[in-house]
Amino acid sequence: MSAHPTDPSMPALYQAVLDAESTGALLDDIGQTQVLEVIARDPAARRASRQTLTLSAARALFEGGQVHALQIQYLFEDTHWCDTLMRTDGGVRVVRIAHES
Repeated sequence: MSAHPTDPSMPALYQAVLDAESTGALLDDIGQTQVLEVIARDPAARRASRQTLTLSAARALFEGGQVHALQIQYLFEDTHWCDTLMRTDGGVRVVRIAHES
């Protein structure tokens, strides 16, 4: 993922566009962490659902095309991460933000 320079007081931000295989690998990796919250966005909805899903349920919905985007918050190596995955014509756009714990 590429990092973008930001104000030092702002959390680190990373972005990438992944193919299906890399997206699957990313979700597998996240599944090995402490997942805090997973929310989904339906393609027709203007806002994300506030219903929390399991990672496996959200993944099935995302891979099946029933939801347009996922926001996954998790802990890894003492850092709180928030990954947003959005389906695009070129693959899956991932935006990752690190919040230092």
